[in-house]
Amino acid sequence: SEMAAAAAPPAAAAAPEPFPDPMPDPFPIHLSSRVNLDHLFAFETVKSLGEPMTPFRLSVYLLIRSLDADIYEEGCSGENHARISALLYGLLEAQQELTFAQVCRLVRKRVCPIIHDALDHYLKMVQEALQTDGITLKFDSLGLKRGLVANKSLLEHYVQRLQSAEKLMTYQQHRQLMQQLKAFVKGEENKDVLMRAIAAPAPSLPRCISTGSHARVWLMQQLHLQQVSPLEVDVRIDEYAGLVAAAFRDIPAVHLLLMLRAVYRVDQPTAVDELRAFFDYSMIRLQDLLTHIAPQKNRMVTVDHRQVRYAPLLQARLYRIFGDKALARRLLNETISQAYLNKEMTCLRLALVESAAVEIMPERREHAMKTRKPANDGRQKEAKKEQRDTLHAEDESELVPASIKSVDLKSHLAMMADDVPARMEGEERRELSTDPQEHQYMVMRSVDTGKLVAAITMFIKCDIPEAREDVPMAPLQHAVIGASCSSSGPDSMGKSRELSDAAAAFTAVARLHAGYVVSATAHARALYECDMPDYYAKRHDTETKAVAGVTMAFGLASNGEWTEALSLCAQLEARFCVKGSYPAATRHVVGAAALIRFDAAFVKGNFAAAEDCLLTVESVHPNEAAMRRCLLLCARGNQSDAVALLKLAREGVNEDLDLPTAIRMDMQLGVLLARVGEGQPALQLLQKTVRLSSSRGLQRLHVMSQRRLAMVELMFGCAKDAKRILETIEAEIHSTGGLIERVLYCLTVAECGYQIKQCAIRDKKEWAAGASGHVSALGRARLHAEQIGCTPLEKTALSMAARVMNKGEHFSKIVERLKELNDKCPANIDWTTM
Repeated sequence: SEMAAAAAPPAAAAAPEPFPDPMPDPFPIHLSSRVNLDHLFAFETVKSLGEPMTPFRLSVYLLIRSLDADIYEEGCSGENHARISALLYGLLEAQQELTFAQVCRLVRKRVCPIIHDALDHYLKMVQEALQTDGITLKFDSLGLKRGLVANKSLLEHYVQRLQSAEKLMTYQQHRQLMQQLKAFVKGEENKDVLMRAIAAPAPSLPRCISTGSHARVWLMQQLHLQQVSPLEVDVRIDEYAGLVAAAFRDIPAVHLLLMLRAVYRVDQPTAVDELRAFFDYSMIRLQDLLTHIAPQKNRMVTVDHRQVRYAPLLQARLYRIFGDKALARRLLNETISQAYLNKEMTCLRLALVESAAVEIMPERREHAMKTRKPANDGRQKEAKKEQRDTLHAEDESELVPASIKSVDLKSHLAMMADDVPARMEGEERRELSTDPQEHQYMVMRSVDTGKLVAAITMFIKCDIPEAREDVPMAPLQHAVIGASCSSSGPDSMGKSRELSDAAAAFTAVARLHAGYVVSATAHARALYECDMPDYYAKRHDTETKAVAGVTMAFGLASNGEWTEALSLCAQLEARFCVKGSYPAATRHVVGAAALIRFDAAFVKGNFAAAEDCLLTVESVHPNEAAMRRCLLLCARGNQSDAVALLKLAREGVNEDLDLPTAIRMDMQLGVLLARVGEGQPALQLLQKTVRLSSSRGLQRLHVMSQRRLAMVELMFGCAKDAKRILETIEAEIHSTGGLIERVLYCLTVAECGYQIKQCAIRDKKEWAAGASGHVSALGRARLHAEQIGCTPLEKTALSMAARVMNKGEHFSKIVERLKELNDKCPANIDWTTM
């Protein structure tokens, strides 16, 4: 660049460039004085006490004074003013200090074409400084005429930090600094003198955190990377954060970074302590601004009391992350109460969204394990119920206004979307010092976040209105469309991108859950493969990216593409399961990879490998592990143990919080009860699942329940009832069911047709979609089983075909094929238990 060329030394040998290639400005300058919510407690404009005194910094100060006087006397156009300011900003933020000769070359190359005598005036001011025994900085008046340096600008803050450092220096340090400056000006000729002059201990802080401004830039960068791309954080982040915390007590934001690091280590006590320290130092700084700073007109930042109201909100979010639902609810009630009473609508909106997120979070793992143990007597159940009621009454304290006491998403969203509270007297008064456009975008994002949380709540609690046939998943699509298209506005930290990514990931998961595998995989692939960099991060390794990758893997597994699914799982583990990755993303990937590996091993008859995967599944998804262990027990002929295990696991599942898992367990339990001869309880349980899944809009589970109900009907000889059920679900099973479910459906159809034939019931009317005849159904079952590589089910289809065609050429081919498959995979699976 031109600046680097001007600063190059005259020697022939190539020297490192003092300025690297220009990079995009990580902090675009806005003309707004509004404090961004991300920086609410950082006090960015109040720089840290003191600036390390070095000859280079002192020479930059003298250059600022010289150019300030020149511009004050001669004037300067706006464009030239910007060029000179850009040069000075580059000197202040340079990653390495320049020599005096390089500074002079920059002035001659960049400033002299604008101000002809700028270099002469600068050299004259440096010469005057060298002729004194102390520092002639004239700090009382800042030595400025206000031609270049604007009020509260970065240049003025730089001068004020030098002023603070100068007041702490002794007379001996003054003389030593002047010796250093003389050696710095003379340069290479007196290098030994310079080395002796700076023999005193130098600041021990690294360059990136050597000053308050550098430390804040580094903190903002690391805070962003820790949240969106944790593997790109500074390798010495813990050491540097500790140095910042010790050296700059007036930068509380460092404790937010330490809190995030503790969250990533799943260290709750440390995270809570760091968050408390953050608010403690914030309040100390606030008190200092109120009492020890000169009059109000000289303050560098407007005093803001909002951290008092935001403290319980952030604490509640922290407790929610660690699964403490009761304490998070208490803190949010306090937040809502205080925000409502103080007419702080921004805090109120955020608290309402957080309350909705708390209400849909699962209980703690240890609590869930306790609920699995059945109560021995009715008194114990009553005591637990009374305890829960008391806890809920304590949470809903009288401090919360009656209009917002209950956690009702619809009323919350109506309140957030209403413009009337936003024009309340208190908020209007505060908005005089903020950017209305940025505030509007923030309100829009909070409303969109609330809609997304509402959609997730509908999905988890299965409170989904009936979708139209021509628009699948229409209610959820309408619920997330605002979040997906959320406008960024002045959004320097990428909040809108995180929100739209979360909406896209949720859409993919909802479609996969409904059985629309192709559409879900396409949505997930678009999100996962879109790795656009931002100001700091090369790519985003967030939880939403992990969810998108997991959704793709499940979609591939559902279509029987085990090789591609396992390869993708390996890629996800290499990206999200290394040290320092986001913990929630790691849990998603670990659980999904273990489930897919189990399914791949089980369908191929490798029961030993499947059982090895259960340990990992149990640590992440205990309910899924219980259902799959039952399949293994049934495959080995232990149906009674499988029934006992599944009954115990079912007792620990709350239908209000996880209805799909409860329905799937009931379906499997009904089939197992039928296998052990308990026909009537099995039919009643499966009929219940059919009714429940239909009433809650779970179409895919509804079809699966009906298929199992038909199979149980066949177990007890009710072929006509089974045939009627199978006819009604054929279209849905082929549009929303996975390949394994299609194989099982075809086997059920074949069994139904065989029983009808054996009972001499003749019904020449073909089934819908050409499903008549058990022979053709067995052919489709064998093809699907071969497609997904499930040798045991392929053997089952051939065995059922041999039962029908017990002689002739076809029978010989079937026997030969069965022998080949037995040599390849001797394991068998009882398909009626799946």
